[in-house]
Amino acid sequence: MKKFYERNNELEILENAYRNKANLIILNGPRNVGKTELAKQFIQDKPHLYFSAGDFNDELNRKNFLENLKLNYGLQVKTPKDVPNWEELVSLYIRKPEEEDKVLVIDNFDLLLQNKPDSLKEFVKIWNTILKPNNITTIFIFPNNSILFRLLKQSNPLIKNSDLRIQLNPFNFLEFQKNYPDNNLSDLISLYNIAGGVPLYWTLLEDKNTIKSQIKTIVDLMFDPSSILYELPLKLLEKDISRVSDYTTILYYLAQGVQTVADLVSKTKYRKSEVEQYLENLERLGYVGRKISINKRRASTKNFRYYIKSPLFNFWFRYIYPNSSTLNKERIIKMIQNDYPNYIEDLYSRLIGEFLLLNIEKGIFDFEPSRIGSFWNKDSEIQLVAIDDKNRRILLADSQFSLKDYDLDQFKDFIISTQDIKELRKYRNYEKIYALFSANTPSEEMIKYAMNNEDILLFTGKTLINMK
Repeated sequence: MKKFYERNNELEILENAYRNKANLIILNGPRNVGKTELAKQFIQDKPHLYFSAGDFNDELNRKNFLENLKLNYGLQVKTPKDVPNWEELVSLYIRKPEEEDKVLVIDNFDLLLQNKPDSLKEFVKIWNTILKPNNITTIFIFPNNSILFRLLKQSNPLIKNSDLRIQLNPFNFLEFQKNYPDNNLSDLISLYNIAGGVPLYWTLLEDKNTIKSQIKTIVDLMFDPSSILYELPLKLLEKDISRVSDYTTILYYLAQGVQTVADLVSKTKYRKSEVEQYLENLERLGYVGRKISINKRRASTKNFRYYIKSPLFNFWFRYIYPNSSTLNKERIIKMIQNDYPNYIEDLYSRLIGEFLLLNIEKGIFDFEPSRIGSFWNKDSEIQLVAIDDKNRRILLADSQFSLKDYDLDQFKDFIISTQDIKELRKYRNYEKIYALFSANTPSEEMIKYAMNNEDILLFTGKTLINMK
């Protein structure tokens, strides 16, 4: 039986909706994030009908729905010469008298609309005239794709009639870590920075207890035509967008560390407007994220840094995509192992904000952040800046996944480098706190230095190791 990774908040929301009865729920999220498993977990102890639409014409989908009814409910219905329409099919489900408080789930609902756009009006009518009057909790599941975005943008009647929309996102690192309480932190961070917050991908690597074994396994899977990971990013992109080559070019350069619109224009030779449109579409689909320096107030594309949100996509476009024609996997694995320290440092720096907020929420670190983010200008970069305007305090943090080549002198150099940054002079009268986040325990020398200086904090993973 497939393991279900906890989605307690979402399950509670669904249970509350179910108790209120007659709710139309839109459940959406990136592909493979776990929407289907969440729905199945929710309905397992309830009278329900689950149907997954296929990429078929409308008649075949209706025929499959009818067969689903016959198989799961034992309905003695002769298959008619003409397959019933959707209104007739849903009515068959409703008329089963011995069950109350039913749930109807239609997965991949977008495929029904894609193959017969008029079915949207049909289902709006079905909801208003059949499902809602009979108190049927109804869940339509969508991937994040152009069909859903068009419905949202147009404020379509289906969206207007919905009582609840749940956007299911990948697990963050702390949620992910709860599933592996006994594992080594460094290995977990590495696993997360390959598989990301998608349980489907964790299960392929979770028994690999070293970074080296994780890299070898993921490369083997990505080159294996029988594996789910074989060319997976391309397959997912092809479901959602046309002219995939333009988008793969953008994703390739993002994976190599190109972060700004200007630099992407320079590398790709695309027009600025084209790059901005590609990034906007990739961001809506959930493949790309953006960040802005904490000192910037204007949300302009020239101020953003873009990155690939899915670690699995990032890994594939950085290492596999440019080497897909290489037959020597061992050479690729060696290349990845040599580059991996630099690769994981960048991804690790995105996690440290979670670790800081956890210590604040637990009351371990007394701080009330008004803003939190990273800082950069043309000369300097700070991985994490947190500002507490109420208490006039500012935290400036560096991050190092490994401390192998990082010592106390380098940390002191980091502190000095933050002293006279023009954009941060407005905080000159704020109390300054300096922090270092690492996956490894700092040296005794560094711990002693932190214990003797009240403005220094050391974090090993999510744990603050020097208490004031």
